[in-house]
Amino acid sequence: LEDSSAGEPGALLRRRYLAAAKTMRETGQLTCMIINDLDAGVGRFKDDKATVNNQIVQATLMNLCDEPTRVSVGAEWRS
Repeated sequence: LEDSSAGEPGALLRRRYLAAAKTMRETGQLTCMIINDLDAGVGRFKDDKATVNNQIVQATLMNLCDEPTRVSVGAEWRS
């Protein structure tokens, strides 16, 4: 039984990243994505268990750094 919001934080991060990229592409203006209190959402604390959403967000951030022009939203890859 999977939570209905499983994977949503990572998907939201990818959607926001794509929206910033689209704005930059269409307007030519530089964009910036600010993540407030990242440590509260994906930080590790003593006696803390990593959740799947926590792992997905961390993996999404690493993937965006490694392949900033290749982003997956669902089964669709967008550049």
